[in-house]
Amino acid sequence: MPQIEFYINNLERKELFEYVHSMKGKFLPDILFETPIPKYVNDSEEFMLTIAQIKTQFFIVSSQFEIFPLTLKQNPFISYPAFSVIHRFGGPYLNLSCYRGFSETDKVKYQATELHHYGKYINPEKRPDEFYATDELKQYYKMLVKFLKSKCKQISIDGKKFWVSKEVLKELNLAE
Repeated sequence: MPQIEFYINNLERKELFEYVHSMKGKFLPDILFETPIPKYVNDSEEFMLTIAQIKTQFFIVSSQFEIFPLTLKQNPFISYPAFSVIHRFGGPYLNLSCYRGFSETDKVKYQATELHHYGKYINPEKRPDEFYATDELKQYYKMLVKFLKSKCKQISIDGKKFWVSKEVLKELNLAE
C-alpha cells in the first residue's frame, strides 16, 4: 500500500483541495450519510470546515481513474438511516487523512497529512473478485505526491526522514 505523510499547514491543505479539484478530483468525507447518495465536498472552505468540525478522513475519486462508484451501505448496527462507504469496494480511490493535532511523542510537532491507496479493491459486481489499483490511479497519486513535495523540504530527525512544508519549517523555527 503506497503511503506518504506530509506536514503542511491549513493554507496548503486548501491548495491541495484546489489542485485535486483542478484535476477533476472530488473529496468524499468518510462519514455516515442519511441516504445512499454520497455528498461530496464542494469547495476548499467546506473542506477545511469538515476537517475542523466533522471528519479528518476523505476518499478522493476522479473520473480519470475510477472504474466503479464507491459503495455506500446502511450500517446494520444503527437503527436510523446511516450509510457509509464500504472500504475497498468499488473505486479505486485515494485515502486522505488530515489530522488536527499531534502527539507529544511525535518527532514533528505539527498536524500530519497522509495520502495512500490500496493495492487491490473489491469488484462490487463480482464479489469477492478483486482488481488491482489502476495505472491511472497510481499516476494520479504520483502527481499529488509531486505537488505536495514541491511545497516541502525533506528533513531528518533522529535518523528518520520527514516531508515538512517550507512554511511549517518557518512556523516551527526549523528553517535553515
